Amino acid sequence: MTDPIDLLLFGLPAARGYHLAEWVQDDEPFARWIDVGDVAHMRWLCGSQAAKRGDLTLTAVPYSDRGSRLMQADGSALWVRTESGKSAQLLARFKPRPTLVLQEGSTNRMTAFWMLNGALKPEDIERANRRLSYALHTKAGDCEPTFRFHPPGVILRQGRSRPVVVHVVEQTDELHPLSLTRRLKDRPKPDPSKWGGRAPVPA
Repeated sequence: MTDPIDLLLFGLPAARGYHLAEWVQDDEPFARWIDVGDVAHMRWLCGSQAAKRGDLTLTAVPYSDRGSRLMQADGSALWVRTESGKSAQLLARFKPRPTLVLQEGSTNRMTAFWMLNGALKPEDIERANRRLSYALHTKAGDCEPTFRFHPPGVILRQGRSRPVVVHVVEQTDELHPLSLTRRLKDRPKPDPSKWGGRAPVPA
């Protein structure tokens, strides 16, 4: 079985670009841009006690240089984040099984990744994620390519009465086709007649 950190490092990056890593150390926020090719640096960061105890987050889709700006690159993973018991139960029955599932302690808060055998553009990642989200009754706001997650081993402390460790609850090492969500339904667009002209709240 592949080390889950390596699975994330090799499954998430595009051919080039940078991942944004953020954590808190001594009550001070830290952020680093790490080249997707610098696997040793990312592996060291994920294993460092300072980052693991500082609610470390990583970007699920890397960024790349576009002229004078950093914009999101193509990515090689789809994901959902569950928070309710219903979503967790739906995820447990979903086929095909995710490549990797991370769980926060023993809660219903899980992040499931389906690693792909190729790369998708950011807008296609979001579209596919929204289909997964609709099928599993999770929040659409976690579908965007800007999504960040806690890698395994991180000890979550911020805003909690007691620390919670992120751990691997399932791992298959399987790579999935780009057409993974082809048969899933799109999330219906909000019906204006049901929100009285006000902006709808994302599901």
